[in-house]
Amino acid sequence: MKSNKIVIKELSPTDVGKNYLKWMNNKEILKFLESGKTKIKKKDLQRYVLVKKNSINEFLFGIYFRKSHIGNIKLGPINFKKKTGNIGYIIGVKRFQNKGFASEAINKILNYSFKKQKLKKVIANSEEKNLASIKVLEKNGFKKTKSRMIKRKYGKKKLVYFSVDKKTWLMK
Repeated sequence: MKSNKIVIKELSPTDVGKNYLKWMNNKEILKFLESGKTKIKKKDLQRYVLVKKNSINEFLFGIYFRKSHIGNIKLGPINFKKKTGNIGYIIGVKRFQNKGFASEAINKILNYSFKKQKLKKVIANSEEKNLASIKVLEKNGFKKTKSRMIKRKYGKKKLVYFSVDKKTWLMK
């Protein structure tokens, strides 16, 4: 999937390079993610990518700018019966954050979700304090559906849930 600024391509274990591993171990980059609390090794990251690559209901894409891997976006798990799927995303290279790359990636993944995967609704969530993530979801037509406190391994967090349906997104 190409766009004005970025290319999105499905990741393979061979795409796990030094930079990807570096930002997956950066506590500041991952401050809103559960995975940011423990050190990740290259082989573990490669295994994760392989599991997603072999999945029938999850798709992990790399976000590339000028051939440089700057982030990821994941679609899944997909519930094919209900025609719904979840997305999650990260811009792992700090200098590319807040520059529209996440918004563009979300737009591309929504296009893929609704047109290729034939989904009716896409769901996302964000920690309440992650204002940049909330802003990018709203920019792409997502509406808040609920919020709730959840207990995570490293403490309680308030999550805000969003969704966008195909009809709403196509009218945008």
